[in-house]
Amino acid sequence: MNIILEIEIKSKAEGLKKAAQILNIGEDKIEFELEKGFLGGIFSKKPNLLKVKNTESLSDFAKIRGVTYTLFNKLGIEIEIEYTKETPENYVISIQSKHQSFIIGKKGKNIDSFQFLVNLLLNNHLKKNKRILIDIDRYREKRKLYLQKTARNIANRVASSGKSYLMEPLNPYERRIIHLELEKDKRVTTESEGNGLYKRIRIIKLSSETQKSQKDSTQNNNSLENI
Repeated sequence: MNIILEIEIKSKAEGLKKAAQILNIGEDKIEFELEKGFLGGIFSKKPNLLKVKNTESLSDFAKIRGVTYTLFNKLGIEIEIEYTKETPENYVISIQSKHQSFIIGKKGKNIDSFQFLVNLLLNNHLKKNKRILIDIDRYREKRKLYLQKTARNIANRVASSGKSYLMEPLNPYERRIIHLELEKDKRVTTESEGNGLYKRIRIIKLSSETQKSQKDSTQNNNSLENI
């Protein structure tokens, strides 16, 4: 990938200033090329473009910001980048937009698709091998809290009734939230079912023997840790 950001400009100075703001870097760090517009017909004109080159000196954050902005811009969706941050497992880019509902989509399907494209475009172009998460108006955080609460409620129901429960299809990130939330619950276990990106999690009650075995194993591990 040679270009990480592409924006329409009226002048070089204006374009560099806007690019620096989007990427959150100094103008002197930007290597770019200009593409002058031309008349495509009597009443149409192709705009002038400033294209920021992908260079080794650019941080992962700058690349993520540039590619994300360009993707939405090319789709005709106006966004503003709120912040980028790094967690132990992921890069997170939070955006704002008046098209928030469309960007998220039903059960987050649209934002997952945009996120997949950004990860695909930046595959092997980042210094750290981390997954990129796109968030908008704390949607991911709200969704995580919802899934954790739902998982606990279902676990209680399964432990009480003994009947397993098959959850709705979830993406890998959301399935991990469920697995981790119930990992320490000795009454139940979780299994992923299905193929493809979106799989379902089945929550299953553990037998009394299995629960006792796990309890003994935990006690043994704790004893070893205390030695």
